[in-house]
Amino acid sequence: TRPSDSRNIRQSGLSAMKLDEGVSLVAVRAVAWTPEDDAEPASARPRPRVLLATAQGKAIKFPLDDIRLFEGRSSSGVRGIRLGDADRLIAMSVLNAVVTPGGEEREAYVRGDEGGLDPARRAELAAGEQLLLSVADDGLGRLTSAYEFRETARGGQGIANLDLSRGRGKAAEVVATFPVTLSEQLMVVTDGGMMIRCPVEGIRQAGRATRGVRILDVAEGERVVSVAALAEEGGAEDTGDEAEAAPDES
Repeated sequence: TRPSDSRNIRQSGLSAMKLDEGVSLVAVRAVAWTPEDDAEPASARPRPRVLLATAQGKAIKFPLDDIRLFEGRSSSGVRGIRLGDADRLIAMSVLNAVVTPGGEEREAYVRGDEGGLDPARRAELAAGEQLLLSVADDGLGRLTSAYEFRETARGGQGIANLDLSRGRGKAAEVVATFPVTLSEQLMVVTDGGMMIRCPVEGIRQAGRATRGVRILDVAEGERVVSVAALAEEGGAEDTGDEAEAAPDES
């Protein structure tokens, strides 16, 4: 919707969008985007991309153009991702306006295949690359390139974002997925009041659908509930021991 649809907000507030019973709002983002009558498909234009992530480790990336502009706040919108049983959406990010590489080009870049890409094109992709941080409620987390997430049409079931297999009856959920830079600090907080601050650059970058590294050693019965990136530097702590990574899945 347009910002003008939310003018003259009453003290009691305004309805942001129509929600079905049992559904809650997860995120709201302002985007600098104007639809254009362009003959090229949305995937070939340098437009912002939307990334949606779920608690059970799924994610989907699609062009912002796939979401039509709604008139007014009374609509329920369109489907961004099709959730599995008992799954729920936990995060939405708007990624940089770049053309996502596809097919062999994307695979060559994320694998670091020096011979698979022209140096000029590799430099272009590197300049537009974003890193995504995903953290599970048991303290494991991982950095990966946003290029690892292939672009699809909205409304699908998504692809694997983070490996949540733990063994011996243990379970985990994703609590955060968002873009970060290597110069930022990471703040992780648990429901037991524990907190750690560490440099993003200290977290190992790995492929999609891996477990990652241990960012915070969570106590029994405790879970991570909040993760935030801070711009200032200094005061960093050790990220902890590296956890075993699961095989990468396509």
